[in-house]
Amino acid sequence: MIHPVCFPLPNHPYHNLRIRTNFGGPAWEGCRVILNMLMQSPLAYALSAHIMVYQKILQMFWRNAIILLHEGRGLTSIGSYMLGEPIVVTEDIIRQVLNLNDENNALIFIRAQIDETLTQMRYNPDNPNKSISKTGFIKPWQYLVTQMGVCFSKKIINHHEIYYRLMEPVHALVRDVPYNFSHYLMKDITRNLWSGRPFLVYPRFLMRIITSQLGFGGIPAWYPRAEVLLQQSIKHTMLIPTDHRTGLETL
Repeated sequence: MIHPVCFPLPNHPYHNLRIRTNFGGPAWEGCRVILNMLMQSPLAYALSAHIMVYQKILQMFWRNAIILLHEGRGLTSIGSYMLGEPIVVTEDIIRQVLNLNDENNALIFIRAQIDETLTQMRYNPDNPNKSISKTGFIKPWQYLVTQMGVCFSKKIINHHEIYYRLMEPVHALVRDVPYNFSHYLMKDITRNLWSGRPFLVYPRFLMRIITSQLGFGGIPAWYPRAEVLLQQSIKHTMLIPTDHRTGLETL
């Protein structure tokens, strides 16, 4: 149960929101085709699920978070704890909670593939040497990159541009090719913690993971308990004279 002192986080207009489904004017009619494509894609649940976000819960998660390397299992996780319970984020848990079903899919696309897709989308850049400008697309494709920017972006994006790496999942959607969205998300979340000054990336997605575990189980049996995570967090706080938890602990 969410503690009553935790209030919902107001939606920022350009960060990890639900997909926009209302359109205005004839120029946006083609966007309905793109919307149907998205709602039939592996991202359908992640983009459309209604998830209440609580700022205090997310702040507590990041304040206590550490990176753990599980050598015997060949994976890395992010461990945290709150309300006396462990919280764990792994690629498999992201996959399960967001209904992505992408375990054996491609991890990365080369730039030539993405550039070919940009050509297919009739992208006409204002400045080829800068990040990708939304205004370089016709309306239906502009809707796609905008929605991916506001729904599937790790942080607040520029109102007029998206960063190039976001074109990997866009490429997968446009070409209808298998892609490991879970790996993409886990990599961003881990990098956020390694940065030393973590901010509230992917608030909807992380909130869904946290609420699936708080009071309802959902933690793998082999994962460290809350008291172990607490000890590791304290140790890293003592070793690293900053406000972050970037120790790579082997368990």
